[in-house]
Amino acid sequence: MSEQVFADGIGPIVVVGGTVRLDFITFIPDEGEAGSRPKPAVQHRLFMPTEAFLMAARRFSEAAEAIAKLEQERAAQGGTAAAPAPVSSPVSQPVPRPVTPQAPEPAKPIAAANEPFPPVERPKPPFP
Repeated sequence: MSEQVFADGIGPIVVVGGTVRLDFITFIPDEGEAGSRPKPAVQHRLFMPTEAFLMAARRFSEAAEAIAKLEQERAAQGGTAAAPAPVSSPVSQPVPRPVTPQAPEPAKPIAAANEPFPPVERPKPPFP
């Protein structure tokens, strides 16, 4: 491993075509005013294919579930004295699934002039 990156968080996630862009931000002090709140600044940008992003999202979800479980166990024991132990990911790697295009849903009939408009349906995201 040649380089390590620290980030305070992730900024906007942008999907363009088949690529996902993640902006990693850190908070920097505002030198203009004393005592002002730090401002987020993009320090690194990661580009990855949508399939890789979906696999990473599953891994993040698994890690979040493991952290929640550790916190529940710690709360049940009644203490927060020790720092959390590192959480390792499962040994087995998920097999990437090809993304299959889905046909658009058929158009719904438009409401008659004396009926109220039907509710607006928003498209569902392509990932779970």
